[in-house]
Amino acid sequence: MTINVMIIDDDKAYLTDVREYLDSLERFKTDTALIEDVQGRSLTDYDVVIINAEYASLSNDQNMIPMYPEYSVGRGYAKYSGKKSLVDIIEKNFHKIFSEKDKPNIICFYIIGSIEKGRNCISRIRKEIEDDERKILLVDLSYSFHTGDTKSISSSDLVFYLTSEAEEQESFLKNVLRAGKKSQFIEGFNSIREYIDFEGSRLDMVMEGIGSISGYEYIFIMTEPGIRSSIYEYGKYSDLNVIIFEKDPSVITQILKTAPDDFRILPFSMSAADKEKGFEDKRIFSRFSNKIDPHIIRRIDNIFEQTGK
Repeated sequence: MTINVMIIDDDKAYLTDVREYLDSLERFKTDTALIEDVQGRSLTDYDVVIINAEYASLSNDQNMIPMYPEYSVGRGYAKYSGKKSLVDIIEKNFHKIFSEKDKPNIICFYIIGSIEKGRNCISRIRKEIEDDERKILLVDLSYSFHTGDTKSISSSDLVFYLTSEAEEQESFLKNVLRAGKKSQFIEGFNSIREYIDFEGSRLDMVMEGIGSISGYEYIFIMTEPGIRSSIYEYGKYSDLNVIIFEKDPSVITQILKTAPDDFRILPFSMSAADKEKGFEDKRIFSRFSNKIDPHIIRRIDNIFEQTGK
């Protein structure tokens, strides 16, 4: 999906530089304009409007983002934070503006291998969510990753309310899960017994309840590590399944032998040195590798932009 951007400033050199740079990235459809040329114009057709903060009062449209010069003098990018900062501002604000969905996409993560690497994966995803200020609900439906944080809502709480009477469930959804303005993290189960009971008889009921949560871009679900039969139960409710493996990707082929036709997989290799090996199955997207400065959320964004979801 291309982001339609308008850049407004009083510096012709800056506008020339910025348009040339954004066009080269092929992720943006960019227009630029001098301040005097946009006064009185409607700018609602653009996804994001970046404007010199001095003139931000020209409009109160929610898509207009003030850009604050870092220096009182200078031309072109010298006035601002640089090219990378501009791209970050555009992307972060695009997701803020269009973040809330009546039905967020559900992404399930299956970690096959090291529990320690699984914990690192959860920590990394949480950091990405916080750094990018994304509105994402991350639910740890496992016991292995439990940290013992008594201040956090746990999956034990989640299961209790999502399997309770309708009034209690609705109150929990509205006052807890839909109340936050930013991301939320739900801690793992408090005991292994609660997890076993959940996977044995309550998984469908809980996943149906999670599917009724609104107001987030995505709902990320972390599952118990290992190859489990419940992977297909989760798959019935998920829009994308991220299979995290260490070395051998053949497990993905094995999973697909009995998976339904709508089971979509993003392979996630924990090895930065892993070479790309293609899959012929159309249910599999090109793999994501754990390389330097990875962005798993951006990769997921791209998948749903391409598929139109």
